[in-house]
Amino acid sequence: QQRQQQQQRQGQPQQQQTTLGVVLPLRQEVQSASPVQVLGASEFWDNALKEVAATRKTVFLASMLYDNSRLQTQLVAARNRGVEVEILVDRASLQQGGWADKRLGKLKKLGAKVFLASGKPYREVFGVTGLPGTYHVKALCLDGIVAFVGSPNHTNNSLVNGEVAWKARGEVVAAQTYDKAWAEARDVGAY
Repeated sequence: QQRQQQQQRQGQPQQQQTTLGVVLPLRQEVQSASPVQVLGASEFWDNALKEVAATRKTVFLASMLYDNSRLQTQLVAARNRGVEVEILVDRASLQQGGWADKRLGKLKKLGAKVFLASGKPYREVFGVTGLPGTYHVKALCLDGIVAFVGSPNHTNNSLVNGEVAWKARGEVVAAQTYDKAWAEARDVGAY
């Protein structure tokens, strides 16, 4: 009983003795909601498209592949309302003449900044000659405050794939995501 009175004076939760001799707290601590949402493919696209539709300043997209018709519609609308759009895609994965090429060309005509990149060269990583790596980043940063990172490429196919991504809010995480996506790019050139 003295222990309970001491805990009350110190603002600690009271504990209860069970018949098994185990001490249990009477009050459970409530954990706060996570600042990061973990999303499957459909949730990712529902969230990402809604966030792109709400952007007012900037969209940064990094992806190995680019070919999502609904995202294209949202990016065109964003450019038409004056949002700065910056896209970084893998050079080797971009198939000239395909949908991705046409969509990126349209965005560029609307004033989007489109860049092609590769991954790190073998020599930089392994010290031997070999093909450059793939620019395999999949990230989306919006208005410098929302970041999505995960396995989905920005393609129509990613809607039917098994995918996992996360969404986080905050200037620091959005800036770090943007900076890291650019830091992983090599041999960057304008589209």
